[in-house]
Amino acid sequence: MRARTWGLLAVGVLLTGCATTVDGAAQPVAVPTSTGGVAAGEPCALLTAEEVADLGLVGEGEFTPGEPGRLLPPVCTWSPEDTAEQSSLTVSLATDLSVSEYVGGVEPAETAELGGRSWRRYLDPVGGESVCQLVTELSATSFVAVTSLDVTEEKKSCELAKRAAPYVAGHLPRS
Repeated sequence: MRARTWGLLAVGVLLTGCATTVDGAAQPVAVPTSTGGVAAGEPCALLTAEEVADLGLVGEGEFTPGEPGRLLPPVCTWSPEDTAEQSSLTVSLATDLSVSEYVGGVEPAETAELGGRSWRRYLDPVGGESVCQLVTELSATSFVAVTSLDVTEEKKSCELAKRAAPYVAGHLPRS
């Protein structure tokens, strides 16, 4: 009986150690909390206010409805906090259009893993290297595009889009 008491006491001490408070702050993890924005075709729901602020952008995004006849999905645009910055951020969410139709069959210029998803960069036919458009496919007829630009320094055109893509990915269903 005495051995059992010591065993229970040892287990109790171990469990008490598991309940210890640790100083510090929890860090955000890109885990989908809801796919309601994706299912409803709402690109503005793909970034939270905190994520927008962390990216150096301001306010709520400005929603623009899609134009299916022109192969344009709905988009949401956020402006930079610093008005001297060149780049705004645009997130497009297509729910009835393939990536191939959207990019006109163009092959991607590069591929990157961001936020646990594969993103392909497509060059803009007009803006070229100064426009960074990262696209991740959700299904055969749905995708998300994250776009930023820098007309003064083409090499910086993807900085904002690549910072935003993991946040957006956190709001997308797992593939």
